[in-house]
Amino acid sequence: MNHGIVIYPQTIYDYIYLCSDKKRLLKHLRHGGNPYRRRRGTNARIRARRADLPSIHDRPATVATKTRLGDIEGDTIVGLDKKDRIITHVDRASGECQLDLTLRYSAEKVAKRTASRMKRASIPVHTITYDRGNEFAEYEHVQNNTPAKVYFADAYSSWQRGCNENLNGLVRQYFPKRTDFKRVSPRSLRVIERKLNTRPRKRYNWKTSIQQRKHLLKSDKT
Repeated sequence: MNHGIVIYPQTIYDYIYLCSDKKRLLKHLRHGGNPYRRRRGTNARIRARRADLPSIHDRPATVATKTRLGDIEGDTIVGLDKKDRIITHVDRASGECQLDLTLRYSAEKVAKRTASRMKRASIPVHTITYDRGNEFAEYEHVQNNTPAKVYFADAYSSWQRGCNENLNGLVRQYFPKRTDFKRVSPRSLRVIERKLNTRPRKRYNWKTSIQQRKHLLKSDKT
């Protein structure tokens, strides 16, 4: 018999979540009580967000010449636990690198660690170029707390960040894939950073990255 009573689905859900027999009743819901994810909407928002990222094509032309200190490329290296990362940055002109460990990473952690490190850099930082990974979603924090302007390479265009890709390959010699970064100490990471920055490089006529940085600084003053 129809008594003219309308029961909305939300009323049923509210009753289930508030009643004393909640655990048993949840099993009968379509998703077992788990939050429903609107995948299409989520992906659409992600695509829209990435479309608005500052593009590498808007980067100052001088960056491409690799002659100015302070133009940086960045990325992260994944450990055994995918939430553990080594943040890698490298100067395009000198090859000098910075390595930072972040366990249980988030975009916010990556941005804060990056801003802190850039403030202590040996040279003023002008630009940073990343790929379009979600770990760099809070890039505006870096821009707001350092002089650097952040840009993003095109999707699937790792060659646009060739210096950083090369650095990651060198770092992987010390930390092969599936390395447990929880066993890596910040001190040991500093030692490896120092080794990489004092390694003679053929591209700099066998000068180290630190020597190349000092050479470029000296050239700028003359």
